[in-house]
Amino acid sequence: MRRVTARVVAVFVALSFVSAVILLMSNPALACSCATSTVAEQTDRADAIFLGEILSRTATGQPTTYVVEVSRVFKGNVTARQDVVTMASGSVCGLELPGSGSALVFASTNASLGVAPAAGQLTANLCGGSVMTSTAPVSLGPGEPPTAVPVSTSTEGAAPSAVDSDPANSRVAVWLIGGLALVAAVGSFAVRRRRTAGSGAA
Repeated sequence: MRRVTARVVAVFVALSFVSAVILLMSNPALACSCATSTVAEQTDRADAIFLGEILSRTATGQPTTYVVEVSRVFKGNVTARQDVVTMASGSVCGLELPGSGSALVFASTNASLGVAPAAGQLTANLCGGSVMTSTAPVSLGPGEPPTAVPVSTSTEGAAPSAVDSDPANSRVAVWLIGGLALVAAVGSFAVRRRRTAGSGAA
């Protein structure tokens, strides 16, 4: 009876662990959580802010690339046709903008979540403040026209690889390690109980 009970507990723990991992990987809210921030805070964090029309969205693996026809620049060096790279999914804090329409983009010149920009590119993420809109907040000022010639972007201080920086991967790894440790502990407890019961019977 004790042996059966120990096996039932071990199976229950293993199933609970697998269910938790599946839920974590399928629910974007668990994988990427953005703290509430004001436009002023978003402006301070961004290296470049601009308003423009999204011309295309290319998502073939990592990263996703947006091409934006820029109309006004409120901060930083931005070209008339600007490439913005981001993680492919909102579950890992990538931009969730459609492939067309007007958008206000808050971007960075450095690597973001493991996505490093090439020369002339910018990076952006779900928590930066980028939104679909045809107007910019008055606090950003009137802005100015974009530059016609691409500018180089800096990749100094690049973030770790996408595997190391991916929030979803990091959390899944923690769950895996914790779950395996728990299953091992339950198994060890069951073995000790069985040995103790065997010794008592002898």
